[in-house]
Amino acid sequence: MQIVSSIFFFLHHQQQLFRDQKTYIRIEGFLKSVGYRAEKLSEVLGRFGAQISRLPKDASADLWHSVRNLEALADLPGDIWRISVKPSDAPAVCQAAGLQKGFLDWSGGLIWGVLEAGANPRPALQGFGGHATCIRGQKGALPRFQPEAPQLAVLSQKIRQKFDPRGILNTGLMD
Repeated sequence: MQIVSSIFFFLHHQQQLFRDQKTYIRIEGFLKSVGYRAEKLSEVLGRFGAQISRLPKDASADLWHSVRNLEALADLPGDIWRISVKPSDAPAVCQAAGLQKGFLDWSGGLIWGVLEAGANPRPALQGFGGHATCIRGQKGALPRFQPEAPQLAVLSQKIRQKFDPRGILNTGLMD
């Protein structure tokens, strides 16, 4: 049993945020299955003029390491946000939030993006749903985690009080 991963990339649609960028697709599984799916995917995407390349195993591992560590965003000025939305809403949310640079994961359901320091993407989520977490930003400028609805906040506080009556676990982590 040999498990491998391969990666394909092709030019993304001409939306401003992602113009001239690449889309990466990771295929994992058994060697024969990966080969079959990669071939079929190449056929389908090729019909749309996609430029497809397959990365060698080491280059693929390096790429996914870079994606996992947000290396494309790390040196950029501004705040880094993790925004979860319905995948089909991702392009509209990126535009409404004013993302300067970013990338999508989970078929668009997870947006990693950079905003101007102190900017808040949460109002852009109204009408779409979802939530936003500040991964890197000025402490205290905005809540790091999506604020809970008032009724849920009361319930969460009661649960925390029952499990941690002295308030010693993760003090201030969710503030």
